Amino acid sequence: MPVLAGKAYDSNALPALIAEMKAEPVIPCNSTRKRWIPDDFEACKIRNMIERCFNKHKHFRRIATCFDRRVV
Repeated sequence: MPVLAGKAYDSNALPALIAEMKAEPVIPCNSTRKRWIPDDFEACKIRNMIERCFNKHKHFRRIATCFDRRVV
């Protein structure tokens, strides 16, 4: 079972912890990393697309839940 995360979670300790839990870490490397760790590019691409979709939905939260004070 893969564990997907963003570049912000790129460290040496986190993939080791995920591997101890018998899961596969899929974390893209930060651009400043000296030793490059291979990852699944397609899985990262899909994770990024889903994350962007949720971010767009959060922008429309006010409209969807009627938090606006004035009546339209």
